[in-house]
Amino acid sequence: MSRRAVRQVSTRRDLTANFLGNAWTALVQLAFVPVYIHLLGIEAYGLIGIYGVLQLATAILDLGFTPTMNREAAAALSGGQDPDRARDLLRTVECVLLVLAAGIFAVGWIAAPWIVDRWLKVEHVDPASAANALRVMGAMIAARLFMGAHRGALVGAQRFVWFNAATAAFATARGVGVLPILWRWPTPEAFFAWQLAVTVVEVATVRSKAWSLLPGTRPHAFSFGELRRVRRFAGGVALTTLAMILLGQADKVLLAGSLPLVSFGYYALAGAVAGALGLLVTPLGAVAFPRLSACAARGDRAEAARTFHEFARLTVLAVTPAGFVLCAFARESLYAWTGDGSLTLAAAPLVALLAVGTTLNAWLHLPFQVTLASGRSDATAAFAFVALAVYVPLLVAGMEAHGALGAAEAWVAVNAIALAAALVLPLPSLGWSDRGRWLVRDTLVPAAAALAAVAVVRWVVSTDLPAERWTALATVAFAALISYAAAALASGSTLRHLRLVLSGLTAPAK
Repeated sequence: MSRRAVRQVSTRRDLTANFLGNAWTALVQLAFVPVYIHLLGIEAYGLIGIYGVLQLATAILDLGFTPTMNREAAAALSGGQDPDRARDLLRTVECVLLVLAAGIFAVGWIAAPWIVDRWLKVEHVDPASAANALRVMGAMIAARLFMGAHRGALVGAQRFVWFNAATAAFATARGVGVLPILWRWPTPEAFFAWQLAVTVVEVATVRSKAWSLLPGTRPHAFSFGELRRVRRFAGGVALTTLAMILLGQADKVLLAGSLPLVSFGYYALAGAVAGALGLLVTPLGAVAFPRLSACAARGDRAEAARTFHEFARLTVLAVTPAGFVLCAFARESLYAWTGDGSLTLAAAPLVALLAVGTTLNAWLHLPFQVTLASGRSDATAAFAFVALAVYVPLLVAGMEAHGALGAAEAWVAVNAIALAAALVLPLPSLGWSDRGRWLVRDTLVPAAAALAAVAVVRWVVSTDLPAERWTALATVAFAALISYAAAALASGSTLRHLRLVLSGLTAPAK
């Protein structure tokens, strides 16, 4: 089999594994949210939203090590670097992250009552119960921080079948396993205690697998030299991560401190629904980044450009129709999912706006990936901070004018501005011709087709909320089918893209 044929088989298998793994994870994460709300109440569900905010807010303490280990493992296993250096780097990163994780746990344990008293506006949940839940959240965040570099090494090693199977299994354990516990003890502490127990097992499993995939000729060792070698790239990634965290979580941080926890629960729910679109992007980026990193290590610019356009178009085809359908049919989607009419009416406007902003944000994913893979994390950091400087005033103004809805409007606006700015701000790995092709051929053409299809279905279908959940589900499914078909037909090489994903089902397991 030729090298190109082997690469195509590997890509099909990896994409299929990623899509199936992420689809199952998304299903498990979202399917039981109505049950959690029923058992815990919307205010306690707001604490789950707070966990997401805190986890992402502390992601900066990863210091860029997760993408760095991704890139280093890809380079080592492709022959572009000595594998022993990757092993030394992983051991060094482990030690650094272990210290940081211990610090997070200690701070979370001490600060939990203060956070409940000074930041959260708790009305019905017992403050002591909320504080205990926050302490368990701190332990979970610490454990996941330590695991980050190992996950990066697994993705860089391109062991996507094992990685997705493990991720799906642990997501199932978290989502399904907690149900009998909540039926017996419907408290936030019980929910997060189970999540922590599963996370500890996951950390041990992922760490063991990551070490087994990095070959070496000598024992690994802590090395300040390895930290110095990657400090520029990791530092740029850390700055980019900081900006991205502020971009993605500033609305939630400000709203959590200004809204009652019940109202914040609605916003957190809308954010979870719109954020599920990211699960359509992550599988593609996870496959693309190590391939782009290997191209950069070999200096193969032509293959890097081909890979970039291939995955950029697949990203648009995957996320855009779903995002537009979620925007136009937000009420039908929420009602089909929850069966709660009052919750649907409260959250649907937020879902519609957040879905548009998240879709625009997804379009920028591959330009950032190819720039990071080339080692220019400084460029991605500069771009992200420019976007942040624009976002904060928009967010504050939007919240003052329209509250939570204004925050969602600001998310749409900043991503639209960032998309336009990507054509002129420095993303050095993309030439002008590649930028134009990415924006027009890879992105706008299939997006316009998807938008037109959704608009037609919305015009035909009644805007009244259906009486039955199955009717709402059928409406959303029909709109999605038409939108995906239109986007695929408008995109070049449609059949090739479909074969790329679907034929992975028959490829040999890795």
